[in-house]
Amino acid sequence: MPHPFPSLTRPARWLVAFGAATAGTAVFHVGVWLVAGMPSLTGPVTWRKPIVFGASLAVLSWSLAWVLRHLPDDRGIRRQTAALIALLSVELLLIDLQQWRGVGSHFNVATPMDSAIFNAMGLLIVAAAAILAWWTGRLMRRPRRDLPAEQLAAARAGMVLLGVGNLIGIGLASWGTTMLALTGHVPTAIGTAGNPKLTHAVALHALQVLPLMALWLAPIAGDARRLAAMHRAIAGYVLVLSWALWQAGAGRAPSDVTGLSGLVAATGVLLLAWPIATAALARVTSAPPRPSRA
Repeated sequence: MPHPFPSLTRPARWLVAFGAATAGTAVFHVGVWLVAGMPSLTGPVTWRKPIVFGASLAVLSWSLAWVLRHLPDDRGIRRQTAALIALLSVELLLIDLQQWRGVGSHFNVATPMDSAIFNAMGLLIVAAAAILAWWTGRLMRRPRRDLPAEQLAAARAGMVLLGVGNLIGIGLASWGTTMLALTGHVPTAIGTAGNPKLTHAVALHALQVLPLMALWLAPIAGDARRLAAMHRAIAGYVLVLSWALWQAGAGRAPSDVTGLSGLVAATGVLLLAWPIATAALARVTSAPPRPSRA
């Protein structure tokens, strides 16, 4: 019987299966939330946490499975993939455990046990980020060359921006922990209205947006043209992330756009839209003619 994922390496298949498992936990907790009478999904103790983190790990795992197509299937990658899955499994287990205990999972130092769990979660994420950073380095140095160049460019850029997102997340965790110790509460904004979570999300989701963009560009004729279109999309995404960082660092809400920051955002969106439109046009112009009616 042929394998359902013949183009994926063995570590990539592990990640596909792991993603399916974490997606299952998200669906399960949606059911729990419904049975519980749909309580609020806001606040530090909410079923949103196991739902969102389960779904997020699923999307991340499937994206990483695609990335691993660009790396050789060797013993090191297999060991690192197994370690990554173990780290993320424990991370999700601790988040779910805290919700089932009825306490917050993040920035919760109310008891020695809560503090130990929160610290463990931080160490797990740092260790996972280190593995992902190593994979990024290997993508830069020794990738497979038998796949489309625009896909390799998307994988490289997505992994670099994922690393940026991890650094932002680690920085936010450190900042929140420090403020909790100094003031007794964790700030939700930088300054008056800066949204640090938006910058974290934009950086992390490059690993989904850019590979999808690379696949969308397939109808564009010519390897060089597809790669140039991918480079424009990457530049656009970097500008959008830069705009989000700018707004958050200045303490302004995403809707509070100044002339210069608005120009950066608009340029980024234009650079993203350009290759999308080019590929869409290529799809239309290359479509086979419809058979004439007799």
